[in-house]
Amino acid sequence: MGKRSLAVTLLLLAMPVCAQVTTIYNNLAPLPNLYNKTSGLTLEHTSNSSLEWAMPFTPHADYLIIEVQIAISWVSGFNGATVSICEDKNGLPGMSLRDYNVQDLPTFGQSSRNIKILKYSKGVKVYGKKQYWIAAKSVNLSSDKWNLTFNPMNGPIAKNQNNGGWTVANGPLGALAIFGVR
Repeated sequence: MGKRSLAVTLLLLAMPVCAQVTTIYNNLAPLPNLYNKTSGLTLEHTSNSSLEWAMPFTPHADYLIIEVQIAISWVSGFNGATVSICEDKNGLPGMSLRDYNVQDLPTFGQSSRNIKILKYSKGVKVYGKKQYWIAAKSVNLSSDKWNLTFNPMNGPIAKNQNNGGWTVANGPLGALAIFGVR
């Protein structure tokens, strides 16, 4: 191999490989209506009550989650929420792997296109065929809604009311999409 060929080979090996972004989970509808703007799961954080929700997902392979898109709308109080990627603990949301503090939520009922895009360039490692959860909760004495899917879909959802612990039931799904790289 000549010096030039060796230099080109070394240069190519040193260049970063661009990984292709893959959809891990998606229940958002196509435009113009990504989600149901007038119906949602109540997220609440008041002085005497709280209510948070979580949706499970199971990647088919190992990924680094680099983006979560979620339809959360503001109702009253502080305009913000916390969205978390959580491990599974015996079929319930477990320890948070990554928290996103989101602000400037769209007003509930105003739009079916305004989703919050949460990015993390380092990625959150998830393993194939293992269940994880996306959890959402209101913060700072506020009320929000996790908008439902545009075309009604039911499935397993988890609820934590007044910090009494998570329970799972079948119910309407909050709208979201999860993207990653391998």
